Amino acid sequence: MMLSKKNSEALENFSEKLEVEGRSLWQDARRRFMHNRAAVTSLIMLVL
Repeated sequence: MMLSKKNSEALENFSEKLEVEGRSLWQDARRRFMHNRAAVTSLIMLVL
């Protein structure tokens, strides 16, 4: 009984430390666009 209580406390502490900062839709779209070489090349061609 005591071991499972310790494990649950440790798991709770561990999960609190793993909080991940999310990205907005615009940040995600920009990141995906910049990693797409064909899309970036096409944008440059359109601008020129």
